[in-house]
Amino acid sequence: MNTFSFNADTYDYWLVFQAIQRFYPLGLAITTDNIGLYMDYPGIKALEKKVVAEFHGDKYDVWLQPTQAWQSALDAQFLCTTNGQAPGFSGYFELEKHHTEDRIRVKQLHFAVSTLGPFFTLFGQEIEGVPRRTVVKDRKGAPLYLAGGAQTGQAVVSPWGEYEPPFLQLEDLVRTQFPEFRFVPYAMYSQVIEGLHVRYRDDWVNTVYHGLFNEVFDFEAFTVVGDADYGQQEWSKVRKK
Repeated sequence: MNTFSFNADTYDYWLVFQAIQRFYPLGLAITTDNIGLYMDYPGIKALEKKVVAEFHGDKYDVWLQPTQAWQSALDAQFLCTTNGQAPGFSGYFELEKHHTEDRIRVKQLHFAVSTLGPFFTLFGQEIEGVPRRTVVKDRKGAPLYLAGGAQTGQAVVSPWGEYEPPFLQLEDLVRTQFPEFRFVPYAMYSQVIEGLHVRYRDDWVNTVYHGLFNEVFDFEAFTVVGDADYGQQEWSKVRKK
């Protein structure tokens, strides 16, 4: 079901849609019968070349280089989540981690920068849960099955609460590194584009986020907090005048 929409009288998100339209054959699903047709689409060929050029050679080190300074500025460990198939350079900074035998609590600050156009976004991710553990064993002590592992989480999509200072700091760092790039708000990147199929995931429902960045943001697993429209002023038509 398509949910892509915006107020065209006030905002101009066509750059986002056109980037996705350029690289993906909208309406053509990836199936056993037509995978060859999908891969023959000129946009997919261009996307594949772009991803290989950016993330599978020496240029990848150029992408990684600023994260060292960002890590120092945020005083938080950096972990890269770029998967080499999706069109986004991405990673997160571990703001907090508590791991005991009975409890896990993690706070992360994620960023994603697209190679398909001048787009980036940020979001916090907080996870609490019980570590997975063996609760049933056979007579020889071998585990039969695992229990536990239940988790709850929330995604912070704007400078909000404890995330506000590091969120704003990382946003400033990304903008300094990529001055022509614009922040894509959650209200936009969470929208589903009917007929969008990305090669790196099997799900038939794909959002703007999946098209531009990757699949790190789990839209089903997390409660969203913060201002979903944060960053929208950058897309205002008034801004261009």
